[in-house]
Amino acid sequence: MHRLPHCPLIRLANVLLLFLFVTALGCGPGTPVGRRPISGQVPLDGVPLDRGRIRFRPQDAHQAVGSGAVIEQGRYQMATAQGLPPGKYLVRINAPQEDHTPLPADVPPGTPVARVGIERVPAEYNRDSNLVVEVTADGRNRFDFEIRTDQ
Repeated sequence: MHRLPHCPLIRLANVLLLFLFVTALGCGPGTPVGRRPISGQVPLDGVPLDRGRIRFRPQDAHQAVGSGAVIEQGRYQMATAQGLPPGKYLVRINAPQEDHTPLPADVPPGTPVARVGIERVPAEYNRDSNLVVEVTADGRNRFDFEIRTDQ
């Protein structure tokens, strides 16, 4: 039987490969950045918001993970894979009204047309938002937002 010569570099390479393998496996369930599931309700003037979008932008300059979800029938939900790591997040909520205005007669069929609907959610919940939530590693991480347009 032929044996490889004893070489410290081969031994070091094996140790490094073992370390990389164990590191890649992780320490248990979860995600590489520690994402947590997020959910909540979003009523608009006391009625569940029919459709919209909620976005969470990290407040920590060193944290690059943000996320968002679709709001349907006043609820949103992000599973762990799309969730957020622990930290503070600026929240923005948008719900543009669908634009059903007929296209001008001179627009050929199939022409892509950008339709920008009127935003139904006040600016203090999106463009001018100061809403901040904190996602915790051991918390329920449910964030409800009661939107009022009559203020």
